[in-house]
Amino acid sequence: NLDIFNKHFVVRSFEKRMFSFLNKYIFFTDSKSLNVTFYQNPFLEKHNIKNNHTFLTGKFDIGKWFRNTEFMFILNDNDFEIKYGQCYSYMTFHTDEEINFIQFEFNDSLSKYLDDNEKYTKKVKSNILTDYYKIFKNKKNIINEIKKQTVNE
Repeated sequence: NLDIFNKHFVVRSFEKRMFSFLNKYIFFTDSKSLNVTFYQNPFLEKHNIKNNHTFLTGKFDIGKWFRNTEFMFILNDNDFEIKYGQCYSYMTFHTDEEINFIQFEFNDSLSKYLDDNEKYTKKVKSNILTDYYKIFKNKKNIINEIKKQTVNE
């Protein structure tokens, strides 16, 4: 379905068969710093996702940058298929401390902070994450908004 494709995929390079699968995951912490490696090959899973795609992993500090995540990959054959409930990637949180995940509702205020980050990135002349971290603003406001939007379990 073309509507599903347009809503969930970005073509990064058709010639190189590079795509992004957009999802709704945002990881952010009130800790000063926490590096996370996103979208690693799910080598222990028993499906073809790991064979049909070259995974483009990335790491950023979720204590110093507020952004959504996206699963970037190179398509090795002509099919992309993720079935409901399938694990399509692994993530590594680089800490020995216990992590308490809190689900929150995304709202217009949080969306504005994401948009602000996009504006900030245009001011940075490099693609070095530490340069983005230096211009990051609104951490306290984002944390307060997330607390207001916490989903009660």
